Amino acid sequence: MNVWTFTDSDVREGGLDAFQDWHVSPVGKVCVFAGEEDTASLKGVLQALNVHPLAIQDVLRDRHPPKYEVFPEYWVFLMRVLPHQGKSFFLHPVQVSLVVGENWLVCRYQHKCLSVDAILASMRLKTELSGVAVLTWEIMETVASHYLDWLMYLERRIGTLEDALLLASDDKLLMDVIALKTGLRKYRRNFLYLERVAGQVRDKGIGSDILAYSPECNDLYEKWERVYSMSAMFYEQLGDMIDGYISQSSYKLNVTMRVLTVITAIFIPLSFIAALYGMNFINMPELWYHNGYFVLLAVMLFVGLGMVIWFRKIKWL
Repeated sequence: MNVWTFTDSDVREGGLDAFQDWHVSPVGKVCVFAGEEDTASLKGVLQALNVHPLAIQDVLRDRHPPKYEVFPEYWVFLMRVLPHQGKSFFLHPVQVSLVVGENWLVCRYQHKCLSVDAILASMRLKTELSGVAVLTWEIMETVASHYLDWLMYLERRIGTLEDALLLASDDKLLMDVIALKTGLRKYRRNFLYLERVAGQVRDKGIGSDILAYSPECNDLYEKWERVYSMSAMFYEQLGDMIDGYISQSSYKLNVTMRVLTVITAIFIPLSFIAALYGMNFINMPELWYHNGYFVLLAVMLFVGLGMVIWFRKIKWL
């Protein structure tokens, strides 16, 4: 657990003892950051701050849809932020919860991740805190910026796959596209919730420091709106790539089937002639002609060439 206390003349970083000292004499502002391993201590902190039991239950959950809830003396923000990217392009988002009062902030994160690391690093560099509402806005801005950077990388990845699919039809590339679309569908739901949260922040503000429809709130909403719109655009683009690949494969299959059909159509009359004169009847006058074999070959050649010329004329070959 990391605790920062801010007064007019001093900034101190400590642990649970620092919060207990501040709670006895609440001078200045206090910010508490706790991971999943600090759940028991964090629950005591929230109870000491008179946070509603149902709100505490939501904050301590490892999985909850993003939301923004206003209480008489504090505000609750639930978010799902970008994890560290490993071998898998899509990993489960990390649950981050914020409970914000007029002079205190409590942040609970499921485990360390990209956004949490950036937030903790910025906290260690702060020499003053203008307000916990401003810090809340900074945290949400950080999360949105990381998602935008991630989407920019995803855009380049999709562009590379699209160019590769145009050059060569490869089932492995198709599987990569399907995997991206599946993962992005899960993230889109999260982005939709976060866009709604940003819209509520824009409409209601955060305390007395971040007012409704202020430039900060508008900027935050525009970022989350862009995150969601970009994810929706990429989702449709991936769907178009899959449809295009299937259409291209179907076209190639149709061309192959058309060639096979033409070959079959050419040999049908030839097979009929060969079968006709292959019957074992005694009275078949043509069999006794001296040049009958060569005449029949000529007829078969004429029929075959004629059908080839006709198929080329109708552009089947």
